[in-house]
Amino acid sequence: SLRETREISVESSFDMNVTLDRDLTAGDVTNLRLETGEWGMFRLGYRIRDRVEPYIRLGWAHLKAGWTDIESGKNAEITTRSGFAWGLGMKALIYEFANSNIRIVGDGSYRTADLDVEKGYFNGAKNAISKINSRFVIREWQAALLAVADIDFSAMSDCEEALGPYR
Repeated sequence: SLRETREISVESSFDMNVTLDRDLTAGDVTNLRLETGEWGMFRLGYRIRDRVEPYIRLGWAHLKAGWTDIESGKNAEITTRSGFAWGLGMKALIYEFANSNIRIVGDGSYRTADLDVEKGYFNGAKNAISKINSRFVIREWQAALLAVADIDFSAMSDCEEALGPYR
């Protein structure tokens, strides 16, 4: 066990994120909004001394966005195909309360996807889109402050052997 010999542990999870109606920014359009967004990402982290955990995310994303074109004034919408997404992040222990299992943790992350456009609409009418010349790149940065508590399930059950090492 890396955790027992070197105070290092490997953490993994699968994160599923669904976004509804988020405002975005871009240089050449106005009123850009993400109408729906779906992200499914496998996360692999490397926790060091229970203090810092850098991690990577690999998975997929599928997005639907709308905006107003500055030159023509037309409303545009696109739907993307599901495509590859990746991200990086870092969690760090900020404060641990004495005589308690509650910790305050900071989490900062970046994720991105470069997706092919599947369908396009101008003013509600479906338009042909050049799938070779069209793409939708999204980049997100996120910062979070979390309160974390461990619950020892073995203390709640007579099955101490089965639940002993899990929290």
